[in-house]
Amino acid sequence: AHILHVDMDAFFASVELLDRPDLRHRPVIVGRREPRAVVTTANYSARQYGVHSAMPVATALRLCPTAVVIPPRHHLYRQYSQRVMDLLRSYTPRIEPVSVDEAWMDVSGSHRLFGGTGRIAAEIRRRMRDDVALTCSIGAAPPKFGAKLASGRAKPDGLLIVNAGEGAGFLAPLPVGALAGVGEHTRAALHRLGIETVGQLREISPARLQRSLGAAQAAVLVERASGRQQAEVAAARVERSIGKETAVPVDETDPERLRAVLVGLADRSAAALRAADLLTRTVVLKLRDGAFRTITRSVTLPAPTATTQELIDAAQDLLTRSGWDRPTRLIGVRFASLVPTASGLARDPIWGAASQWRAVDAVADRI
Repeated sequence: AHILHVDMDAFFASVELLDRPDLRHRPVIVGRREPRAVVTTANYSARQYGVHSAMPVATALRLCPTAVVIPPRHHLYRQYSQRVMDLLRSYTPRIEPVSVDEAWMDVSGSHRLFGGTGRIAAEIRRRMRDDVALTCSIGAAPPKFGAKLASGRAKPDGLLIVNAGEGAGFLAPLPVGALAGVGEHTRAALHRLGIETVGQLREISPARLQRSLGAAQAAVLVERASGRQQAEVAAARVERSIGKETAVPVDETDPERLRAVLVGLADRSAAALRAADLLTRTVVLKLRDGAFRTITRSVTLPAPTATTQELIDAAQDLLTRSGWDRPTRLIGVRFASLVPTASGLARDPIWGAASQWRAVDAVADRI
């Protein structure tokens, strides 16, 4: 095994507890005490009560009334994320960040410098505790997705190495939903076939599986269930889109409240766009109803931009023109067709509403 998946333990909550060591042994929720707020993350003390990310904060507090709620500080999480990624890059340049708190590493070229995979993983965990004051869980496995499954089984603050030849045995007892690409609908279809575990998926007739899922998806899942599927760590991963989506705690029927959620998502996504020094040409709206029916709508902008108000206007216009009138379970906005800010493709008027909004963005970003 030469691919590691490094996943920080309850990252946002753990960073907050560095400033609040008095709360270390108490249940902690990172989120806001607002009517429709959701849990950003929770420490393991809170998770023992059934609290999890994306759960409404009100529900989390009913499950765990003694939990302390701390508002998120995303600027602080970005600082610690940079420290984490810098530490990982000291072992190999072949790093593929998945999010601010997890990454894949290919250490096949690092063994002569740092020792075997197990030694490298153990040293990363030690340095994470000593240098960053946080804990992480690490999984190692020959297939890339297997490393992620292994890190999940190692949580919290653990290490699990699945050596070559052990992958099939490691995967067999896992629930079939653990496989990448098995969402709620696919899992339900597999359960109707009597498939509950990865091992059972390997044993079913390919013809039955194809009739239920289609030839393409059936082939991919069989390959993953076998543990043979290989994928490279994309060391120079290029951001293809930037966006945010949120599941609405209660299916939303009020169009104005839905519009307000969309404005917030577009606002935060625009800030992320500028933080990455990128502009967008395309705005994509995503909507899902209570029956999990999903639609997307997109628009190509006259010129690349990262101006919040322009992007909010485009997202709201998409919502209006979509004619969407169903109870909404999820809403999201995504900016695609990205180009670097330094490309010179942005409009730069010397006067007018656009230039004034850009000045507002600059102040907001500094704050």
